[in-house]
Amino acid sequence: MSLANDGEFSFQQRKPGVFGLGANIGKSSAVGADFINAVSLGLIPGLSMWIGEGHNGDIDTAAAEDVWDVGGLMQYLTAAETVNIASTSSEDASGNTGAYTVKVEYLDSALDLQDETITLDGVNNVQLAENAIRVLRLTALTGGSNEANVGIITATADTSGYVMCEILADQGLSHQAHFTVPNGYTALVMGVLFQTHKAAGGGKPVVNFLGKIRPFGGLWLEVFESYIDTDNQNFLFLNQSEVGAPLIQAKTDLRIECSTDVNDTEVTCRFWVLLRKPVQA
Repeated sequence: MSLANDGEFSFQQRKPGVFGLGANIGKSSAVGADFINAVSLGLIPGLSMWIGEGHNGDIDTAAAEDVWDVGGLMQYLTAAETVNIASTSSEDASGNTGAYTVKVEYLDSALDLQDETITLDGVNNVQLAENAIRVLRLTALTGGSNEANVGIITATADTSGYVMCEILADQGLSHQAHFTVPNGYTALVMGVLFQTHKAAGGGKPVVNFLGKIRPFGGLWLEVFESYIDTDNQNFLFLNQSEVGAPLIQAKTDLRIECSTDVNDTEVTCRFWVLLRKPVQA
């Protein structure tokens, strides 16, 4: 397949999961490299790669859940709200043993991509400087002797009370299979890696994964479905052609849901989203 970027590059899928790159960066000669690595290294103007990780430690048979640390299904905001960041531990504050600062990557009221580094105050709320409609990722940056966050750090919408993102204790990074394409970008899902196992007790679950997108102002659309039968394997990788998701427009939500036939199933996933922002002439 090919993807145009104002005539600057093209790539083709040579075999599943492997991409070849032909690029002219300015007036330089063509560069031969793994495509995803080339994008991640910033070698192609206008392209970037969002690498997300999701985790859900306990999915039961009762209902499908999103692949995120919080569990259950995420409730999406319909308008930007004040966002509160707090920990369940007083140790996550300057001068204590836990995390001191957290980088918050979020979308503002216009769904423009923003980031802010906040200083934690333990169990007390610290507010982002501006309202947000999505929190895409939380990353602990600095801290004390524990060398990680001690408590669960959560980003919560002030008015609705919806949990927007969360870092589990000692993890340092949020894990959620949610993404919203920022304003001004288009996106393509390049690959998804799924893993699963039984968190407690016996049993070999059959786990079903659903990839869904919701265009801005639209409805949820199922764009891919796959499953893992843990009697045979516990991981699965889908490359871009197997995912089959279309070019995703700006402000579109993406989520990965999971269901199982055995209680106490743990799942993780990693997904690669190619982002294109037109290069200014």
